[in-house]
Amino acid sequence: MNDITKKLILFIVDDDDTSRFILKKYIDRRKIFDIQSYDSGEACMSNIHLNPEVVILDYNLTQSGSRMNGRDVVLSIKKSAKILPRIVMLSGQDDGKIVLELINEGVRDYVIKGDNAFSELDEILDNYLAEKQS
Repeated sequence: MNDITKKLILFIVDDDDTSRFILKKYIDRRKIFDIQSYDSGEACMSNIHLNPEVVILDYNLTQSGSRMNGRDVVLSIKKSAKILPRIVMLSGQDDGKIVLELINEGVRDYVIKGDNAFSELDEILDNYLAEKQS
């Protein structure tokens, strides 16, 4: 595959199996991403060497027994990744103070889980792809 047709690596990090499955199916319909999904921050970080271009990350990762929350993962990515991926926080957490802290730490987009989440993700991914092509 050349650079134009090569699939872009995208990580999904969510401790909820159903959410992770649905999100993977939804994004996979685009056929341009090599989607890797993980149930914990630790699993994500053990694969960060794959250099994902986009990371979609839940804030609360406690169901999987993860000791890392979304903020911890963001900070670890910033320290470990060769190239900082586009980080999208997809979470039910809507505390404005936490959102602002995450944006300041390197989260590019913050999407609240709910009725509009998929349309917001579509817009974010479309914008990312447009930026990448320009």
